[in-house]
Amino acid sequence: MFLRFISPAIVAPESIDIELPKDNEVTMKRGLMVVAKVIQNLANNMFFGKQVHMAPLNDFLKHNIVVVTRFLSDLNVSIAFPSPPLGALKRLPEIRHERRTTGPGGVDWSPL
Repeated sequence: MFLRFISPAIVAPESIDIELPKDNEVTMKRGLMVVAKVIQNLANNMFFGKQVHMAPLNDFLKHNIVVVTRFLSDLNVSIAFPSPPLGALKRLPEIRHERRTTGPGGVDWSPL
């Protein structure tokens, strides 16, 4: 969820029609990149190791990873899809295919 939706919106707010002030856009984009990295590490239960300049944020991650993990777990449970009613899958139409060759070695999987 974070990787596909939230992080891209943070790093590139213009992609969701949010404009940054033009006077210090570069500084703001760098700051948003740091925010996205922190959120991504929280979501992945990871600390900063290779990025030494981000290591001071590991204390923040340590204190908040449990909160984010609990939130994601609760979110996952609340959006779980209900099971289909008994026998619902038996009522689905059957899809059948026949195998026909279209040329030397070619196979066409067209529906009947």
